[in-house]
Amino acid sequence: MRKERLSAYGAAAINITQAKTHSTGRGLTSLAKIYSKAIRDRIPEIIMANGEECIVRQLTDAEFLSELEKLHEELADILEVVYKISELRGISRERIETIRTKKAEEKERFEENLFLIRTYSKSN
Repeated sequence: MRKERLSAYGAAAINITQAKTHSTGRGLTSLAKIYSKAIRDRIPEIIMANGEECIVRQLTDAEFLSELEKLHEELADILEVVYKISELRGISRERIETIRTKKAEEKERFEENLFLIRTYSKSN
């Protein structure tokens, strides 16, 4: 994982999936996926365990809050969708919380203020 400090990086924290080729400098090219989004702490480790490289920036608390706040309107909509699906499927909010907690334990939380910029899938 490469940590990149970008002082004027102003991309939104939404998933932008663009693909382009990238020279790795080792005679290989790779397919780059641009994400520009806040990620859980263990995501870089998971990406690298899958044989990919990633560029991650550690944001200050203020920068991280700004990125998360960009999602707050969408969050209200997402919660409504989640609640409706759970109602239609007969899943309690407590069960949803149990699933959320399990995921947080597996992939950790957002303690490190990590912002995934892009990943590289190596190809020959």
